[in-house]
Order: sequence, then structure tokens, then C-alpha cells
Amino acid sequence: MGDDTIVISAEEFPAALGRLAQHYGGVSALARRFKVDRSNLDKTIKGKRRPSPALLTRMGATKKLSYEIRVVKSDSR
Repeated sequence: MGDDTIVISAEEFPAALGRLAQHYGGVSALARRFKVDRSNLDKTIKGKRRPSPALLTRMGATKKLSYEIRVVKSDSR
């Protein structure tokens, strides 16, 4: 049985964190679960602050950088 990996964008992260907080019974419960400051967690969920390194580490999250390249087809030969 393997681990499940969820990939979300930085823009989606606050909303996903908010849903996770609802699942565990609120922001305070999630803060206790991850042993992070409730106020900072709440600001992260509201999109007013970036996720702290401590939160990301305790969640087991890894930040990945990606690039999207739009390929333009050329009609020239």
C-alpha cells in the first residue's frame, strides 16, 4: 500500500488548507495537529501570509517550482 500524494498549486494551497481545517474541526484543531501557531495558520488560510516553513515541514509538504511553456506552432518552413 503506497502513500498518496496530492499536488496543488500555490494559489490553491490556502483553500485546500481551509478544507483540511474544516475536516479536522477548525483552525485551532489543525494548528494543534501540526503544532503550529493558530494565528499564523489562520492568516495562511485567508491568503494573507505564505505558509511557514514549520507548517510545510510538519505537513510533509515539499515546495516544487515548475514552468509552463506555451508551444507556438509556426507555419514557416
